[in-house]
Amino acid sequence: MSKLHYPIRVPSDVLEALGEFTGQCWSDSLSLEPFICEAIRNYVRPAAAAQAQPAAASGTGYQWKQVFLPDGTRLRASFGGHNYFAHVEGGEIKYGEHAMSPSRFANLHGSGNRNAWKAVWLCFPGGEEWLLADVCRTARNAAIARLIGDSAQTERPSQERRRERRVAERRTTRGADSGKRTRDLRQPAARASALYSSGSRQNAPDAPAAMIGNGNQRKSGAGRNGRRKRITMNGLPGNS
Repeated sequence: MSKLHYPIRVPSDVLEALGEFTGQCWSDSLSLEPFICEAIRNYVRPAAAAQAQPAAASGTGYQWKQVFLPDGTRLRASFGGHNYFAHVEGGEIKYGEHAMSPSRFANLHGSGNRNAWKAVWLCFPGGEEWLLADVCRTARNAAIARLIGDSAQTERPSQERRRERRVAERRTTRGADSGKRTRDLRQPAARASALYSSGSRQNAPDAPAAMIGNGNQRKSGAGRNGRRKRITMNGLPGNS
C-alpha cells in the first residue's frame, strides 16, 4: 500500500497523552504512527449498531378466541401466490393504518368466505417461525384441557374421601337402627318363653284361663246343648 507523506500538526499535549497511553515516547513519531492511524480509522469507522433488545412484555395484545396475540405479533396471509402482512399493535390488528379482525384480514382478497384459522399464519414476538393459527388454537385447547384435568385430579381425592366418609356414616346409622328394632322385637318373645319354660303357673298371671287346669273341660250346662235342655225342661207341664 502506497503511503503519502504529508506533515500533520498535532498539539504537543495530544502527543504527550498518546505517548502516556501507549507507553511510547511522544517525540518518536515513527513509533506513534500506528497508534495515530488506528485512532483515525476508529474515528472514521461507523460504530456497530447496538443489538436490539427484546421489548419487555407489556401485557397488551389482541385476544383471538382461545389464542392471545401479544403486541408485536405478525400475521401473514396469501392470495394468488402473493403474501400480505399485518401486525398486532397495542390491542388491535393493523393492516397499514386500518384496524381489522382476523377474519377480515384473511378475506382482504378473494371471495370473502375463507376460514381465518386455516388461512392466517402467526409469528410471535422474539421468534422467526410461522405457525398456522389453527395449530396454535389446537395447542392452546390441549393446554387448557391439561390445566383443568390437573385441577380436577387435585380436588378429586378429597371429594372421594368425604363421599366415602358419608357412606360409612349412613351404613353405621342404618346398622344401629336395624339392631335396635331386632332387639325390641325379640324382648317380648324372650320374656314369654322364660315364663312358660320355668313350669310355674303362678309366675304367669297373664296366661289365659283355658291354659290353667285341664283346659279341655267345660262348665256343666254350658254351651248350645245346655241352653236347649233348659228350654225343654221349662216348657214341660207340671214344672211350674
